Amino acid sequence: MKEDIELELKNLWNNHRKASFGLLLGILLGAFVLTFGFFNTLFVVLCAVLGLLIGKQLDRGEDVLGKIEYFLRTKFNLIKEDSRFHTRE
Repeated sequence: MKEDIELELKNLWNNHRKASFGLLLGILLGAFVLTFGFFNTLFVVLCAVLGLLIGKQLDRGEDVLGKIEYFLRTKFNLIKEDSRFHTRE
């Protein structure tokens, strides 16, 4: 009985890997929402996505601090031109 279930799960994973991953991700996300609440879970997911995007840019060797500085300067006017974060010459 246990071997049959294990074989079926391996079959499901090998033949439908993306759907299986989506199912596991959905179960995990649902458990987080039930445990911590919707908005707390949403905050953690948004932070994870932001971290993923920043990490991908760092892997490609892009100037992440320069982009953050540009965004803050143009959208919120929080950083002045003579900022200590200014990396472009």
